[in-house]
Amino acid sequence: MRLLVRAHGFPTAGLSALDDDLRFAGEHLGDIERYAVVGDQKLLELMVRASDKVVRARARHFAPEDEEAAWAWLEG
Repeated sequence: MRLLVRAHGFPTAGLSALDDDLRFAGEHLGDIERYAVVGDQKLLELMVRASDKVVRARARHFAPEDEEAAWAWLEG
């Protein structure tokens, strides 16, 4: 499974949605091969880098204007 997460406005907006996303990821962690996080916050980039070191799935952060590149990376 490959997953794209849009996290615009994180961490001030959508905390309940983030909780749902984390629950989904936890339940399907073994099924996720790659995930892309699209958002404009530096904190997101750091979180993706940290998670990439502790979970098997490959993760990458993309700026909002690079969402097409995120889709291409997921498909690659």
